[in-house]
Amino acid sequence: MAYDGSPMRVLIPVPDADFDTTEVAVPWRLLRDAGHEVVFATEGGGTAPACDPRLLSGVLLGQLGADPEPRRFYADLQGDRAFRTPIRWADIDPAQLDGLILPGGHAPGMRQYLGSTLLQQKVAAFWEQRPQCPVGAICHGVLVLARRRAALTGLQALIRENRTTKQYLALLMGDLPRAALSVNVPLRKSILQGGERMVRVDENDGKASLTHFRRIATYEGACLVEATLETGRTHQIRVHSQHLGHPIGGDEKYGDRDFNRRMKAFGLKRLFLHAARFEFDLGGRAYAFSAPLAADLVAVLDALPPAPAAPRALREGRSVR
Repeated sequence: MAYDGSPMRVLIPVPDADFDTTEVAVPWRLLRDAGHEVVFATEGGGTAPACDPRLLSGVLLGQLGADPEPRRFYADLQGDRAFRTPIRWADIDPAQLDGLILPGGHAPGMRQYLGSTLLQQKVAAFWEQRPQCPVGAICHGVLVLARRRAALTGLQALIRENRTTKQYLALLMGDLPRAALSVNVPLRKSILQGGERMVRVDENDGKASLTHFRRIATYEGACLVEATLETGRTHQIRVHSQHLGHPIGGDEKYGDRDFNRRMKAFGLKRLFLHAARFEFDLGGRAYAFSAPLAADLVAVLDALPPAPAAPRALREGRSVR
């Protein structure tokens, strides 16, 4: 169905707290300026939600956070009536909507939003009742959405059985000792007192976890790698990179503070981890989805000085424990 230019009513559901400042404030501002109505929804409704405060103040000694423009937009958003008086998730009616935006975030409060069965049912109902209406999901890299439940459950089964191919691009501190290697160490997830998820290497009680790393390019003090997952544990690439002694740039949880500060000087404002490719076979058909590296990450690579020496020749990799 072609867009006829008439004003739209667009829903942005959010948790009570900790959503990404930019991913909510910027779409709201652009839609509002274009003459569209934006409706906000929270679990309980009636009370204004709040973004992740770290993105307003900077999450690492002021070095990482939302850019000045999204911060200004968020300040304006706090005065918006629809934002201050959101509807309840239970009251979402797909028949009354023309579009849907699903923002993200990385702070603990996002679990309320990401884990809500009610909200998932409302989004699924939107797919079914309004199949021609646009859905926007704020992400960097590949994101696969299923319009039918049978496709969703089939893909979920493939993921549980490790029968998919998931490849990421990451910028690591320093250079790998070999051009290709694997990290095969078990990981254990725990919840800290404040509700934050942390994952650690645990040889005794951890779950089997395997990541293959392949060097793509080297820079002064950093290298770009392709990471292929054999398992899908929480924060797996981030923790396996840390275990190698080569954490990912921009990683506030598992990264190196000095390296993050250096990468900030080259324009890195977020975690340099990009979902590049996702492949699987389902229902007798092969699917392959890929996404190019985001422009802001490409700009970081362009700004980095090259490695002082030529990349080493590829050598046969072996597992690291």
